[in-house]
Amino acid sequence: MLSPAEAEARMLELLNGTRVAAGLRPVRPDGELRDVALGHSNDMADHKFFSHVSPSTGTPDDRVRRSGVVVAGAAENIAQADSPESAHDGLMESPGHRAAMLGPRYTHVGIAVVGTDRGLIVTMLFGRRADPSKLPRDAAQVESALFALRASRGFSRPSIDPIYRTAAQRGVQAYLKASQPTPEVAISATSAAIRSEVNRLRASRPASCTVFAELLEVEQLEQSAMVLDPSVVKFGVGAQLRTDDKGSRLATVIVLEGGTCR
Repeated sequence: MLSPAEAEARMLELLNGTRVAAGLRPVRPDGELRDVALGHSNDMADHKFFSHVSPSTGTPDDRVRRSGVVVAGAAENIAQADSPESAHDGLMESPGHRAAMLGPRYTHVGIAVVGTDRGLIVTMLFGRRADPSKLPRDAAQVESALFALRASRGFSRPSIDPIYRTAAQRGVQAYLKASQPTPEVAISATSAAIRSEVNRLRASRPASCTVFAELLEVEQLEQSAMVLDPSVVKFGVGAQLRTDDKGSRLATVIVLEGGTCR
């Protein structure tokens, strides 16, 4: 019987063989991603559940954010099987899991296998390690990228709204000042700032949608259905660099008017 380390190596071999056969680059093993994946595999083994959502650690996005790992997008696969081969085959038969395994933007993966009396419990955490030279530096870059992205899809050019821009920047500042920064902190502060600015200026604004992201490259905007909503007519961006021992990223809030919140 294979040890967990041997099973992890075999699953990486199978994964990269499949990627190469599909004309994709192999993904590289990543220690930080594996640490997050191992935490989830142990959680499932210890508490006898099998799900992407943990009663104690939340969703995959929650776990990635809490770890502080700096990736431009992530995806999690989980499997329970009696061998690496059967785990790999089962994941490839699932459209959602297959999409992660053959995701062309992913560059790295952390694979964590835990042996139990129920067989192997596997967590695979995919991530994109972005080129540091592509890191956006300010809100103006995000605005330009948003215009370019929408133009490339043939969508209308929304106008920049000063109330939304001010509110978005306050949302970013609240996020950076928080002892436990979360998207909810940024979104809540942004909503409060919109109300404050509307009252101060005796203006009015319809309901709007707020998107929060930590950007490593502007291409991440393509992952937001709200940013790409053809109905958006106004928007505002707030952004500020956040740097710690994990690296730098651009904390970004985008307020959108006219689209559908998702």
